[in-house]
Amino acid sequence: MSGSVPSTVKLIKTPRFPEGIMVGNLSRESLPVQKETMAAWFLSSYVQATGTYFGFAQPGQESAVLNTSPLNSFALNQGPRVAGFGQGTWFNGGRAPELLRKVFEADLGPTPIDEVAAMFEGLWELKPQMPTVAFSTVVDIKAAIAVALDAFEARFASLTPEHGGIGHNQPPADEPVNTEEKIIVLRAVSDMRRAISSGADASVLDAVWSGVSGLLARIGSWSLKHINVFFDNFSPAAGKALGDKWPYLILAAMAVWFEGARITDLLSLLMKLK
Repeated sequence: MSGSVPSTVKLIKTPRFPEGIMVGNLSRESLPVQKETMAAWFLSSYVQATGTYFGFAQPGQESAVLNTSPLNSFALNQGPRVAGFGQGTWFNGGRAPELLRKVFEADLGPTPIDEVAAMFEGLWELKPQMPTVAFSTVVDIKAAIAVALDAFEARFASLTPEHGGIGHNQPPADEPVNTEEKIIVLRAVSDMRRAISSGADASVLDAVWSGVSGLLARIGSWSLKHINVFFDNFSPAAGKALGDKWPYLILAAMAVWFEGARITDLLSLLMKLK
């Protein structure tokens, strides 16, 4: 079955390009930035397929390179299963090479795509896509921010688990957030919810969130740094060793950045309507 990609992919936002970069302009960037951007886009768009599906054959082997499974997950290393009619959902994804080529090959060619795709073995499926809504009122935007805060908080909790280590290893020395920063972020989320429920204006919400913005930028930079470290050290053996240690944190940190960026975008829209 052919792979699926997000429709009308043109502008890609990453921590390096928070305002977005057009796919056609990515060819002007260096090879490391091209690879980093493709990896960030892939992580923002897909999750590893682990469910029960109807409609595809030969699911293949699980990845031995990049472990993106949640901490302490019972689904770890359980591959996707094929079910009969009515027993599983339709598969909405594919393998990394084909998914990346559909978006980037016309502008970047196959070489950097193949290098990025090597990080992501196995089958991947689209994440649920946020609906595109033309928010026209302050009430609509505040409601969207409230929903986005829930998603952000859940992602942030996965970035800073309360117990357990990273697989069978200790966490890296340079963790994406420390204990004090975790407190700051969770307090800001709580303050944002109170401000929304009390009817505070856009400037109040923006001021509360400004305390998180700098930390989000650092989390994004941390993610890109470690994506590039992974590329620099990549080999089947090195990839397996790295995959046991911290790539889950890359996935979690990128998810936090993308969810936070959505809130920032909504606040910018709210400020324009105030």
